Amino acid sequence: MKPSDSAPDFSGLAVVNMDFKKISLSDYKGKYCILFFYPLDLGLFIISPEGKIRSFTVNDYPVGRSVDEALRLVEAFQFTDKGDKGIKVNK
Repeated sequence: MKPSDSAPDFSGLAVVNMDFKKISLSDYKGKYCILFFYPLDLGLFIISPEGKIRSFTVNDYPVGRSVDEALRLVEAFQFTDKGDKGIKVNK
């Protein structure tokens, strides 16, 4: 997989608001989706409303993920998807 590829549909258990819930990617069609795999994988995927992979990263176990950075990336993709140019590096 690489950015701009279609994300494969899937279903599985996820923690949503501190409860386990069965979800599938199709549940989020039309919305940006952040998939955050924790604690063993430390992977992060950002999927567009059209189901395209916009970003993904996987870190070695000792290095964590930043929720703030994931949200900043989504905001940046939303900004550029509207046709705006230039992205703020920091808020």
